Amino acid sequence: MDPLLESTAATAARLGRGAERPDEPGVAEIDLAIADEDQARAQQRTGDRPSLIARVGSIPQLLRWMGGAVLVAAAFVFMIQSWETGDDVGRYYHFLGFTGSLAAVGFFCGLRIGDEKSARTFLGLTAGMVPVHFTVLGAILYSQLPWLSGFTDYPGYAHFSAPDQAVALGTAAIGLLVLAPVCWMAFLTFARPAARGLTAAFLLANATLLVPTRHPDVIGGIALLLVIGMLVFDRRWLASLPALRTLEGRFVRLLMTVPFIVLVARTFNLYDPSMLFFAALFASLAVLLYAVVPNAGPTQAMGRLAQHMSLMPTAAAWWCAMLGVHPVLDFPEAWVLPIACLPMAGFFGLMSLRVEGGGASVRRLAALVATGGMLVQLLLFPGFGSSLLCLATAIATATYGFGASQRGVLLTGLAALAFGLVYHVRYAFEIYAWSPWGALAVLGIATVLAASVLERHRGALVARVTHLRGELSSWSA
Repeated sequence: MDPLLESTAATAARLGRGAERPDEPGVAEIDLAIADEDQARAQQRTGDRPSLIARVGSIPQLLRWMGGAVLVAAAFVFMIQSWETGDDVGRYYHFLGFTGSLAAVGFFCGLRIGDEKSARTFLGLTAGMVPVHFTVLGAILYSQLPWLSGFTDYPGYAHFSAPDQAVALGTAAIGLLVLAPVCWMAFLTFARPAARGLTAAFLLANATLLVPTRHPDVIGGIALLLVIGMLVFDRRWLASLPALRTLEGRFVRLLMTVPFIVLVARTFNLYDPSMLFFAALFASLAVLLYAVVPNAGPTQAMGRLAQHMSLMPTAAAWWCAMLGVHPVLDFPEAWVLPIACLPMAGFFGLMSLRVEGGGASVRRLAALVATGGMLVQLLLFPGFGSSLLCLATAIATATYGFGASQRGVLLTGLAALAFGLVYHVRYAFEIYAWSPWGALAVLGIATVLAASVLERHRGALVARVTHLRGELSSWSA
């Protein structure tokens, strides 16, 4: 007998016994509570198991995911398998036909069968393969139009070449003629209002893979420009469209980042990255943390944390850039700290203007980097130039702190100014080689003059100091 029926029968029996004994107070109420508990337990047992209809309804979605994974694996094997006959151009045309077949099957599912989900699956896979096509076309063009190139022993799966320039250019033209409408139809399916803009932006981003150079410095610059361009396009055109806030819209927006990933992965896998390439890579990471994560994060605190974390890759990018150009410019060792610290402090100051919740802490860090770097410069490379540079940096920092009502920045600048003045005076004494009695005479005269000023303007000075203390206490740290 079914346990649920046995429980229901037992409950009914208990309720019947309770009704026959009205002289026992509380028995019926207890039996009703037990019946409710048994019924809730039975509903929980049956509710935890999805119905047969629900289980069967989820099978097609599972099959779509598995079929998509199999097709991706098939495309991967198709590209890396050994081809005993034919050339690299013929191998690419086979892959282009494979991609076109996926798009055709997607249209057949949507128009003839009426299965929109399968059609979206095929078209999504087709759009995801477009960067692979541009990577192969870039290799074919590079085999005949190398620019800033060097010899590289490519593995078999990455070796694509054309017999002459005409074949390379013709193959690229045919590939673009096929891939452009395929991209437009895929984006028309996923995000109809922005289909044209997405198609143009996606093709332009993939076109960076066609540039016939593999020099890591140039590739790093292209990758950085690509990140900035994607950010501007996403913020100005895509973020405001409701169709791109869905799951499929997020897939489309993530698809725009694939060319950047391919550029970076290709350089790491097949070539030797340079310091300027690492600088561009760190700068790209800083842009993503500073401008992308705060808009995509769920809370303001997470966005603020990401923006503060972007300071580290910003500093790393500047250091790598400085090390990258040092062999070319060959600047003296005494210039290293000013070139490293002052621009970095300027970057931090600019970034503090758009930090979530205010950028006072970032401005304090910028002041510490600028003044601290110049103080270390003064200690390591003493001289008139270092002293003057330290004083100028301290005055600029203190002036900004006073104008922006930033107490921490002001005090940092004043401390650096005091240290620089002391060192400058000591340096002046060393230059002019004053005698001991002359130094004592100057110190005595200065002390008497200070006493006269304090005695005559004591009230005004006290009032000014009191007012300044009140102003400083009201400023932000």
